[in-house]
Amino acid sequence: MSLSNPNSAAREFIQPLIANAANDRRFVLNLLASTGICVVPLSSFCCKKDGFRITLLEEDPAKFSWIYETVRKKIEEYLDVR
Repeated sequence: MSLSNPNSAAREFIQPLIANAANDRRFVLNLLASTGICVVPLSSFCCKKDGFRITLLEEDPAKFSWIYETVRKKIEEYLDVR
């Protein structure tokens, strides 16, 4: 599973990092490389569930909405849910 990413340098950079990574870590790195949105995989907290944590301090309502809408779309894309 991966995300569409027009930035070839970012794609190449994350390839060795996701090779043997947990599912949630692969998603997080793909999300960061394709959108610039940084979240933390639950596996980083010794959790056995796949997922991620978001801490968002954005004060601009438009950007706040864009971030969450983008994360939702990227989850669907990653899981190929359409």
